[in-house]
Amino acid sequence: MDVEQYAHWVLAPPRPELALRPRESYFVCATPRSGSWFLCGLLASTGVAGRPHEWFWRDTRTSLERDWNVSDDADYVEHVLAAGTTPNGVFGAKVMFGSLPPLEPFPSPRFVWMRRRDRQAQAASFARAVQTGHWHHWDPRLRGEPAQRPDMVAALHEEIEQLEGGWEGWFDEHGVHPLEVVYEELADDPVGNTTRVLSFLGLSTDVEPRPLTVKMDREQCRHG
Repeated sequence: MDVEQYAHWVLAPPRPELALRPRESYFVCATPRSGSWFLCGLLASTGVAGRPHEWFWRDTRTSLERDWNVSDDADYVEHVLAAGTTPNGVFGAKVMFGSLPPLEPFPSPRFVWMRRRDRQAQAASFARAVQTGHWHHWDPRLRGEPAQRPDMVAALHEEIEQLEGGWEGWFDEHGVHPLEVVYEELADDPVGNTTRVLSFLGLSTDVEPRPLTVKMDREQCRHG
């Protein structure tokens, strides 16, 4: 799969065959503009780490329920389990705080916590995306160039802190010890850090991860 094919898949995952069932699963737990799509593309490129997508984000779910002609919760989860699982039986998903589904259908779940060290840059990227509608390289730029909005950046910085605190609280409450991945480190060494995630998941590291998202410059930081 190349960058163009990956973008097409993200925008329109095909209706899956339901025969494929996972034996283990993982969730990339993120906040907006933390680099989670960058990591998910790297993981998807290996062919052994599931097909992580925002399966449970409201807009994605609404679109897929229509495209796949499903509306029942259980039926949707069944389709997602098949769509997000690679032939070796590994399911992957990407979730923002507040969109994590009930975990009962997901076998042996593990958690990867995608974080960004420079929260100010993350908030500025968040503000640009909100203003332009351009969240990912596959999105059209809808609203022109963003204005300088220090008030918006400050508010989104606070929102990011609250979401990070939400994840930290959830992990503590449920006794979960996630693998933390830092965006800046991932950007500097995509292969090494993807291999670290594969090792954490107990998967083969005899693969060659490659980026499937377009890497913007560090100032813009538009990995979503």
